[in-house]
Amino acid sequence: VTPADAPAVVKATTVDGSNCSDTAQIIVLATLATNVEVAVVDGYDTTDLKDNEFVELKATLTPETSKPIVWTAVPEGNVTIEVDAETGFAKVTANATVGAVTVYATVENTNVQGSIVLNIVKTPVETIAINYDTENQPVKFETGAESIELTATVGPELATDKTYAWTSSDEEI
Repeated sequence: VTPADAPAVVKATTVDGSNCSDTAQIIVLATLATNVEVAVVDGYDTTDLKDNEFVELKATLTPETSKPIVWTAVPEGNVTIEVDAETGFAKVTANATVGAVTVYATVENTNVQGSIVLNIVKTPVETIAINYDTENQPVKFETGAESIELTATVGPELATDKTYAWTSSDEEI
């Protein structure tokens, strides 16, 4: 029996000729889930995410039901959740904040939910380059010059901590 929007009328009638009968309205409701299990979709092998990385999650309901799932995360704002309308999978993308995020899958209009913890980890620095235009030749400036300005670029762009310190092999520089 599938859930129905409108009630069905059932009637019981005697067959002895007395024509006694009674009716009742029956509405078939959707089966209510009692458990939600949240897991990483096959093909994704981690719950550790760097900034801007994503993982897809799925919710399995027991017993199976057609009720929609509402996806949320705590703390809010540390991930972005997009739900695929066809599969129901949640694409969860990490934002810059490092730490644990709990993603919840809740059966709509109920308190039945499951969760999974994702860890937003630091995006490590992979490169640093001193910026000057001398085609890999030493930077030259005349004796007595007070200063020269050098800058550095740290990558990747989404690295969590892009601070750096300057040192020199010559104490006067």
